[in-house]
Amino acid sequence: MKQFKIFAMLMMLMFTACNDDFLNVDPLDRYSDAAVWTDKALVTSFVNNIYQGQYYGFHTVMFSSLCDEAMEVWSWESQPVVKSEINPSYLGILGPGFWIYAFNNVTWNRLYKNIRACNIFFENVEKYELQGNDIDQLRGEVHYLRGYFYYWLMSFWGGVPLIDKSYSPSDELLVTRNTLKETVDYIVKELDAAAGLLPLSGDKARATKGAALALKSRVLLYAASDLYNSQASWASGYKNPELVSYVDGDRQARWEAARKAAKDVMDLNIYRLYGENGFSTAEEATDNYVNLFLNNGNDEDIMLTYYDIVNSNNGDFQCPSLGLFNSPNGFHGWGGNVPTGQMVDSYEMIDGSKFSWDNPEHKAEPYKNRDPRFYACVLYDGAKWRQRPDDVIGSDPEGIVQTGFYENANGSYNPGLDTRQGPIEDWNGTYTGYYMRKFIDPAVNHQYDRQNYPFRQIRYAEVLLNLSLIHI
Repeated sequence: MKQFKIFAMLMMLMFTACNDDFLNVDPLDRYSDAAVWTDKALVTSFVNNIYQGQYYGFHTVMFSSLCDEAMEVWSWESQPVVKSEINPSYLGILGPGFWIYAFNNVTWNRLYKNIRACNIFFENVEKYELQGNDIDQLRGEVHYLRGYFYYWLMSFWGGVPLIDKSYSPSDELLVTRNTLKETVDYIVKELDAAAGLLPLSGDKARATKGAALALKSRVLLYAASDLYNSQASWASGYKNPELVSYVDGDRQARWEAARKAAKDVMDLNIYRLYGENGFSTAEEATDNYVNLFLNNGNDEDIMLTYYDIVNSNNGDFQCPSLGLFNSPNGFHGWGGNVPTGQMVDSYEMIDGSKFSWDNPEHKAEPYKNRDPRFYACVLYDGAKWRQRPDDVIGSDPEGIVQTGFYENANGSYNPGLDTRQGPIEDWNGTYTGYYMRKFIDPAVNHQYDRQNYPFRQIRYAEVLLNLSLIHI
């Protein structure tokens, strides 16, 4: 019996040794390199994933709250940035561990991760000899994306290490930082390569020739500006000013390059300002500016980023709900990123003159006869907004923003519904007396529903503004 068992085991081993195909099974949870780079659909998916690395501006905390435009009322790591309290070991909201991934996308680590993905794409396109018009377009898109990621690095740090290959653990990882000039030149080269491969127009959520040239216009305007030229007093204080500034060369030539880049976009003759035919009244101008952002694409848009609201977790902070995050607290909004008084005061009067609290007429009626864009961007005390929620409408049937304190007949004061001292919610009201109006659709009940409009990476209006700022 024992001999029979041994014989049976030997026979099993013999048969399995002759047929070991069952050991050569492709993993079900991933694709091999060969499978990806020999399948154009998977190559496209790889590029689609790189697009996810773009910055998405409609989030709980916005970049406007990292400068003098607005303040974020919860102080979720943003105030250390504006107070200059960050250091190499603590970057606040700009740190790689910050929990809002939209900001993670523009951190040093994440930007280089996305650049590495671009480098892997080019290496494998060459390795597997991929060809065809669709591959050429993808190559153009990845050139654009690599230029886009380096643009963000340049805007934060100036000159940065220029890496055009995917590193392995055996490679030397201590890379020399390139100068600002070298960084700008590299970005421009990437965008020129993209423009030469991309279609004139198309899906505005994917890079086109227009997008590449428009981003080039932005980069070259930066390069010519006071910020990046050694004439600026701050640059001379650096040990290596060439890392953060131009230290030689013809600045006038840089202005000319920026002018030409903007003109190249205009000469495509495919973009138009939204509502370019003009308006009869200031109210129409306000409505036009409001509606510019409340649609899924128009002739002014050059590059868009859409957010997949359908497949996002509605309870997740990572799923932007612009209206909920920023609406007044008296509408059960969170009052998040609120305009500063300095920002509000910068809006001119309708005749183009400066607003001033020292002007008695302005002080008496500070929100009258302002630039139409003011009314499209700012919710102020007395502004007509939208219908109040069911549990608040009895206190305000008209939907009028209340950020002030109102005197009673007996001389006492009642706080407005949209203040931190009001009766609705007292934890998330504005500190400045203002709320954000821009980008928010008043037709949506933001307490329960989400609007689904794209984030505009580049608009044609920016290109025209770039041209107007050029000193020639």
